[in-house]
Amino acid sequence: MTGKSTLRKKALDRFNSFVFGPANGVNEFIAGKRGLTLQYLTGILFPQGETRANLNLDGVEENNGADVDVNSEFSGDTENPLSMANESLPSSVGISFVLGEGETFNVDVAGARYQNVSRSKIPLCSDGSFCVTSERASGCMKCNQHGVNCDCEECAPEGNTKIWEEGYSRFPLEDHVSDLKPIDSTRKVFDGLCELRIDVRPSIERPKSKVVTVSLINRQTVESDKQSARKSEVEKRVFQTELAISKQLPFEQYESGHRVTSDLEEQILALQFAHQKTFAVGHGVSVGWSNPTEPKQIYIDYIPTEYVNRPLFDRLEAKGKSFSEQSIFELRRLCDPSLKSECIQGFRSLANHYEDWMSDQENMVVHGLEDAGFELVDRMKSTLMRMRAGIDLLEEKTDLYETFCHANQAMLFQMAQSSGLKKLRNDRQSEGLSWPVPASEEVVPQAETFESIGLNPSWRPFQLAFFLVSFAGLEGAENDRDIADLIWFPTGGGKTEAYLLLASFEMLRRRCRYESSISGGTSVLARYTLRFLTTDQFSRISSLMVALEKVRKTSQVYGDEPFSVGMFVGDPTYNKVDDAREDLDNLFDSRDVRHKIIVSECPNCGTDLLPPPNSDPDRDAHLMGPRISGSTLQIFCTNRKCTFSHQALPLKITDQDVLNNPPTFLLGTVDKFANLATKQQMVSLLGVNPGNGKAQRIPPSLIIQDELHLISGPLGTITAVYEAAIDTVIRRGYEELGFQGMSAKYVAASATVRDAEKQVQRLSARKTAVFPPQGISSKDSYFAKEDSNDDTARLYAGVMAQGLSSTTAAHWVLGAALQSVRREADESGSKQQYDWLWTLLAYSNSKRELGLINAAASDEILARMRVCEAVSGGDQDSVQAPRKEEISSDAVKNIAQTRSALLVPVSDSEQTDVREFVPCTNMISVGVDIDRLGFMVVNGQPKTTAEYIQASSRVGRSPESQGPGLVVTLYSPAKPRDRSHYERFKHYHGSLYRFVEPTSITPGTKPALKRALHAAFV
Repeated sequence: MTGKSTLRKKALDRFNSFVFGPANGVNEFIAGKRGLTLQYLTGILFPQGETRANLNLDGVEENNGADVDVNSEFSGDTENPLSMANESLPSSVGISFVLGEGETFNVDVAGARYQNVSRSKIPLCSDGSFCVTSERASGCMKCNQHGVNCDCEECAPEGNTKIWEEGYSRFPLEDHVSDLKPIDSTRKVFDGLCELRIDVRPSIERPKSKVVTVSLINRQTVESDKQSARKSEVEKRVFQTELAISKQLPFEQYESGHRVTSDLEEQILALQFAHQKTFAVGHGVSVGWSNPTEPKQIYIDYIPTEYVNRPLFDRLEAKGKSFSEQSIFELRRLCDPSLKSECIQGFRSLANHYEDWMSDQENMVVHGLEDAGFELVDRMKSTLMRMRAGIDLLEEKTDLYETFCHANQAMLFQMAQSSGLKKLRNDRQSEGLSWPVPASEEVVPQAETFESIGLNPSWRPFQLAFFLVSFAGLEGAENDRDIADLIWFPTGGGKTEAYLLLASFEMLRRRCRYESSISGGTSVLARYTLRFLTTDQFSRISSLMVALEKVRKTSQVYGDEPFSVGMFVGDPTYNKVDDAREDLDNLFDSRDVRHKIIVSECPNCGTDLLPPPNSDPDRDAHLMGPRISGSTLQIFCTNRKCTFSHQALPLKITDQDVLNNPPTFLLGTVDKFANLATKQQMVSLLGVNPGNGKAQRIPPSLIIQDELHLISGPLGTITAVYEAAIDTVIRRGYEELGFQGMSAKYVAASATVRDAEKQVQRLSARKTAVFPPQGISSKDSYFAKEDSNDDTARLYAGVMAQGLSSTTAAHWVLGAALQSVRREADESGSKQQYDWLWTLLAYSNSKRELGLINAAASDEILARMRVCEAVSGGDQDSVQAPRKEEISSDAVKNIAQTRSALLVPVSDSEQTDVREFVPCTNMISVGVDIDRLGFMVVNGQPKTTAEYIQASSRVGRSPESQGPGLVVTLYSPAKPRDRSHYERFKHYHGSLYRFVEPTSITPGTKPALKRALHAAFV
C-alpha cells in the first residue's frame, strides 16, 4: 500500500470509528446521559419493540446542536416511502449463502454492550487514566478487561479522584458456534441476550445444495414504562455487531438473480461480467467475503467497501506479447511529415497486433453464450477493417498526412500550453503568489514556437486508433460518413482529447480541401446538455484555438481567417455586446461585480485578463482584456510579451459575435438550438445566408455530442426532432454547393451508455460504431485493461443509518467525513498531504436535498464535526464551519470563478481560501475535471447507475500525482431501492457498468411531434 492509499485508509478508518465505533478503543467510556445515543448511527441491534420515535426519550440533556430528528425526511424519501417514525427499529440482521450437500458451517458473532455508569467519584488507575466503576461490576472494569487484577483504592493514590459525569462503559461480546447443519434451528448466544436463527430452503439453481439464512436476533425487549426504562433500553442495544460464517470448502456462488434472456445486449453483459461472482447477500446489512474467487469465510459488513479499479491505457498485449513500437504514439514523431513511412508502418503493426488480440478473443467465447461472443468478435473485425482503410488513406494522400501532422502539432501546442500553465499555477500557489498572473509581471509564454516546446507527450493508444478508424468519413467515404462513431471509455480516460484530435484535423482539412470563399465559417459543432460542462470545456478548446492559430501562421496553407471558438449557451454569456458595457466599466472598481466574462486568464500565458480592484478606466485601460470595438467584443491579453496582446484571442463569448461571424468551433447547449425556429440569424451557424436562405459556406462537417447518456428522456426526444431539421438543412447546404449526398459526420462520447445503437439511431438516424469494441471480458478491450492495483483504484464505501431521519443521517455522515480528514491531518502534523481529501463534495439528488445540506453546513453539520472532535479528545470549540462553494444550476453564476475556487489547495504555512465543503447536484457529474478533488459523499443512491458513475468519477482522477478517490454513499432505510443497493453493495460495485440503464428517446411519439414538429418544419 502506497503513501496516498495509506492516508485514504486512515481517513476511512477514522470515519468508521465516528459512525460505527468504537471511537476510543474496545474499552471506551462515553460520557453523558445521551452520549451513546448521539455517538453511533449504524451497526446496532435494538431491543425488540423499540421505535424511532422513542429515540428522543433517551435522555434530556442538550446535545450541543447535534440534531437527532427521527421523523422528518428528505423529499427524496417520497420515492416509495416507508413511514418509519413508528416502525420498530432493526433488532436482527442476516446473511444468506449456498451450502453444498453434506456440508456444515461455523458461526462467529461479536458486538458490544454499553452499560450505564452513575455519577460518582472515580479514582485514577495506575496508568493515569480514569478508573471506570459500576454497580454492575466489581473492581475496575478497565483494569479487569485488560487482564489486570487491581483494587481501585490500591492502584490509585489516596484522594486522587474526580467527579465523573454519568455515561456508558463498553463491554465486548463474543461467541462461537461450530459444525452447524443446514436445518431450521436456533441457538442462544451472548449468554442468552441474542439468538442465532437458521432458515433453510432448497436452491433453485443447484438441486443438491441449500440456501441458508443465518440471522442474529436481539431477543431483549423494551419495557412498557418508558420513563423508567430509558437507560435499560440503551443497555439492551447491541453495538458494533459482527456476524461471520466459515466452512472448510470454499463457498459456492450465490444464486445470481440474472436471467439470461434472448436479448443480445443482456447476453453480452452476462458474458463480459461472468468473472464477477457473488457468494452471499445481506438482510438489513451488506456483506463481504474473504477471497474474490474461492472464499472460505463470508461476513456481514455495516460499512462495506469495494475498489473500482482504473483502466490501464498503454498495456497492449496479444498472444503473450506486448506491442513494441510505442514510438508511433509520440506526438513529436507524428508532427514530422518526413517520418511518414515509418509511422505508417507502425500503424500497420498496431492493426496487426490488434488482429492477434482479436483471435485470442475468439477462443474465449463461453458455451451457451456463443451468439454474444460472435457478435463482439464481429464488431472487432469491423473496427479492424476501418482502421486499415484509414491507414491506407493516409498513405495514399500526401496532403491528408500533412494535415494530420499539423493537427498533431496543434495538439502538442495545446498540451504544452496547458501543462505549462498548470505548473506555473501550482508553483505560484505554493509560493503564496496570486493567480492569474498580474499583467505587471509580464510573464514569458512557454510555448510560443514549436522549437520552444520541451514536452514529448504520447497519445494513449485508443486516442490515435480512434482517429485512424473515424477520420476517413470526413474525407467523404460514404459508408463511414453516415456512421456515428461513439467513444465509449471510462471517465478520465481521455475521450475529449481523442475527439479534439479529429476536430483539429477537420478544421485544417477543410481549408486545404475547399476554396477559401466557402471553407470558412463553423466547421465543428459540439453540443452539451449542461452549461457548467460547456463552460468548463470552453477553456480547453480556447487553448486549442490558440494552438491552431500558431500552426496557421507558421504553415502558410490555411488562409487568413483566424481559427476561433464561440460560446453559445444562453444565460452564462451575453446576448448582445452592449449588454457587457456596464459590467466592463464596473470591473475597474471591483472584481466582485457579477459579470459574464467567462475567461479570466489568457490561455497562452496565464495572465489576468481583468484589471485589479480600484483601477482607473483611463490610466489602466490596457489592463482590461475584454474590449468593445464597435459591435464586437474582443479579448486581448494584458501581457505585452504575449502574442495575443496585439492580436485578439480567438474567442467569441457573446451571441451577437457568434452569429455575425460564426466561429470555427462552436460550443453550445442543445436547448440553445431550439431558437433556430425563431431566429433567422442562427442559420448562419449552418453555413446558410440569413438574407436569402441559400448556402454560402460549407456547413458544419463534424458534429460532436459529448456525454451522450444525458441526451435521454424528454430532452433527448425533443432534441431528436430538432436534429432531423438540422440534418436536413446541412444536407441541403452540401447539395447547393455541389456536394451530393454529403452530410455532417457525427461523433459521440460517453463513459456510461447502454443500447447505444438504438439511442443514436433515434437521435440522428445513423448507424453506430462503438469504439473501442468491448472484449469478451469487461476487464480487457485491448486498448484498456483493468488495473489490479488497489492503491490507484477509487474506493467506495457504503453506510445506512439506523434510527435517524435521512436529514439527520446526512448531517452526521457529512460531519464525520469532514472531521475524519481534519483529525488525521492534525495528528500527522500536515494538512497539505491530505489536500486531495480536504475538499468534500456533497452530492445531492435533488435541489431540495441540496438546500437542506447547504443550510446545515454552519449549523447541524458543524455541530456534528464538533462532536467528532470531542470524541477524539480534541477541542471542539476550535472547529469552525467549513468554507463552502455550491455547484448547482441556481448557484453557479460565474463558472470560471467557481472552477478557480476549487483549484485552491490547503496549506500548512498559511491560511488559504480553500473550499472545504462543496454541496452539488448533477451539474458536477460531467466535465468537471479537477485533479485535487478526491473525496465525495453521495447522499442517496442516484436514480440511474450512469449518474452514479459519472458523479463519483469526479474524485480521484489523478491517483498518482494527487491521490486515489474515496466515495462514501449514504443509503436511506426508507427507500427500498437504497436498501437493495446497500445489501448488495459489493456485487453492485464490482460490476458497475453492467447495471447502466438503457436510455429512452421516442421522437416519433404523438406528444413529441405535437410539441416540436412545427418548429422543425420552420
